[in-house]
Amino acid sequence: DVERSRGLGDVYKRQVIIAIGTRVNKLIQMTTPELKVDGKGHIVVDEYGRTSMPNVYAGGDVTTGAATVIEAIATGKKSAMAYHYMKIGKPLSELAI
Repeated sequence: DVERSRGLGDVYKRQVIIAIGTRVNKLIQMTTPELKVDGKGHIVVDEYGRTSMPNVYAGGDVTTGAATVIEAIATGKKSAMAYHYMKIGKPLSELAI
């Protein structure tokens, strides 16, 4: 789908929702040691969903722990928009979600 969105021009939207379970997957820590996780194994992100790895964004239960699907989708959307802003060179301070 293509739509005009928030003055960004044509935005190609793809939605990916992966539900893998209710527990932290320790494989993330074992295979990606440079990805910072907290004491419970959740991926550490900033307010835009940026992780400790360049150009890697995350959202949802993997960052917050178990929550509602609405909360998970919202953090995923914010992370995706932040990544898009970064790719087009738009300041994250303009991100209004």
